[in-house]
Amino acid sequence: MAKTEKKRLVCIRCGECCVRSTPALHGPDLPLLVDKILELQCLITIREGQPVYDNLAGTARPAPGEFVKIANLGPGAGCVFHAPERKACSVYKNRPLECRAQKCWDEQEMRALMGRDMLRREHILAGQTELLEFIWKHGRRVSWPRLGPSLRAFWEHGETDAQARVIEVLEADVSARRELRERFGKTTGEEMFFLGAPVQEVLRSIGIRVREVGDRMFLRVLARDR
Repeated sequence: MAKTEKKRLVCIRCGECCVRSTPALHGPDLPLLVDKILELQCLITIREGQPVYDNLAGTARPAPGEFVKIANLGPGAGCVFHAPERKACSVYKNRPLECRAQKCWDEQEMRALMGRDMLRREHILAGQTELLEFIWKHGRRVSWPRLGPSLRAFWEHGETDAQARVIEVLEADVSARRELRERFGKTTGEEMFFLGAPVQEVLRSIGIRVREVGDRMFLRVLARDR
């Protein structure tokens, strides 16, 4: 008779969840920022409408609203606090709420957290009016919900007008990031928190490459080049 595989009930510190995704932050995580346990350069803002991978659903979809999460070391490289050689977490004693709820053998607790009491930039930057106004201005000019129809039109039909609208947003995003550094003195490492991922980087992740010729930009759908 075949042996029945036992259901895991404890974490074995394999590190798989740390590599597969990074945690979003919730209200109870705010003290970690106040106490400087989590620094801004270790965070990334996912903006409303941005194409993002849903770890539980196993597919990409537009983010239903803004949230802030821990950054990763690069595609497939895992959380910035994960030390793969030791299968350890450098902030384990002060790890975020989602990390505490993560149980790969039982997703119930994690699912209960999804979309609830999410930390946004306005919570973390409370009182910094000028900077928040700059962030909201960027959000209006570089809006993923408004950009979506143009991206689809270019992706599906290669429409020239759609390409022009996407490039206009791209240029606005590049300009805002330059202003963030020059006007507010923010570092490149903090940029992903203040303004989210660069539009060019997100486009690349969904198969659209930006090509620069002189001072002009052009888009190319990689799938069409195969």
